[in-house]
Amino acid sequence: MTLRKKEVKRETEAVFRDRNLIVGLKPSCIVLVKEKGCRLWYEVTVEDIYSLGAKKHAKKIAEEKKKRREEGGCKR
Repeated sequence: MTLRKKEVKRETEAVFRDRNLIVGLKPSCIVLVKEKGCRLWYEVTVEDIYSLGAKKHAKKIAEEKKKRREEGGCKR
């Protein structure tokens, strides 16, 4: 895999408050996000994004487990 040496910015199809989101990738493992037409960029590290994704996945697994436990119950 090739490492990035330059910053890249792309407009996405994701919409927030009726505006498309612009996403930027910096070589220093930072993701930039802003609404199209706005000046303010939000910075998030790749590690934070990964951590958030892992937490959401763990929560989903726990909810599915709880649902199965409630539906299964003891059958006597």
